[in-house]
Amino acid sequence: MKPFYYISFNSRDLWAIKYKTLKSAVEAAEEMAADHAGTSIEILKCMAISSSPKPHVTTFYLDRATE
Repeated sequence: MKPFYYISFNSRDLWAIKYKTLKSAVEAAEEMAADHAGTSIEILKCMAISSSPKPHVTTFYLDRATE
């Protein structure tokens, strides 16, 4: 699985829309910024997903990095 992206509006709202590419996230963020002058739209990259299937907690790195 490859990393994916979200956009956040003024560091407080996170939409549950996943963007498969940085380009698509940037396009969505720029469109939202144009609609809301004077605001900041952050683009967030999901690097890893942690889960806790019984009985162990694990972290899966999306790009196989171990930073």
